[in-house]
Amino acid sequence: MNLKEIEKIEDFELRSIRLKYWNLRHKAFLDEHKIPDTELERVHEELYKKEEAEIEEYNKKKALNDNSLR
Repeated sequence: MNLKEIEKIEDFELRSIRLKYWNLRHKAFLDEHKIPDTELERVHEELYKKEEAEIEEYNKKKALNDNSLR
């Protein structure tokens, strides 16, 4: 996702998660002179996996909260 797409996310917590990982990937990209290309790719993949895991956890928590409100 790019920043414009992230800004359109209405759910504050989900937007925060996406923005956090966008910033981490951007920071890694800016440090590319310190990180070899192969390592940068690994770092980005790792961050995507962590982001997906955090979103999955958020979705589970949200589903539990939604079910408890019924």
